Amino acid sequence: MKRVVAAAVLVAAVVSVSFVARAALPADVAEFRDRLATEATTPEGALHCWFEALFVYQAADTHRSDDGAAMLDLVCADPRWQQNELFLAQLRTKPFIFRSYCVGAEPANSYQMDPDDFALRYGKATWQDDRQTCILELLSSGADRPRPVRLVKLDEQWWVKEYGALYAGVQEPAE
Repeated sequence: MKRVVAAAVLVAAVVSVSFVARAALPADVAEFRDRLATEATTPEGALHCWFEALFVYQAADTHRSDDGAAMLDLVCADPRWQQNELFLAQLRTKPFIFRSYCVGAEPANSYQMDPDDFALRYGKATWQDDRQTCILELLSSGADRPRPVRLVKLDEQWWVKEYGALYAGVQEPAE
């Protein structure tokens, strides 16, 4: 019985990891637009692109927040994301929250990960509206429960629509 449970947990862990990774974050908005054209054809691809845009936005050492904002405009279904003060505050002051959804980023290692080569941890996907809406669960190493993200398909591209559950209630990094 223990072997069956252990095998089921191992299978669930393997299934929940996305192995979408690139050689580097997009160098500019034009490259990001090209990626969207090929990768935002699936909900997982669009969400990975959204995280790439977040990581570009957060790259304070490169002063690329303008590029990151333009990239987020291209993948967010709601252009009012820049008016969400809580989201922006968490993005700027608690970057570990978003890293917590990446494979290998854990509270014990201060959520260290390589934004140029990352994979997201997915839970289940729920489809609605004749498969034009997908709710993907993301797994955070700093939270007890999966977090839903709603994506919608418009003109053959998937767009990130609702993501408010991602940026609250994630455990602080270990000191």
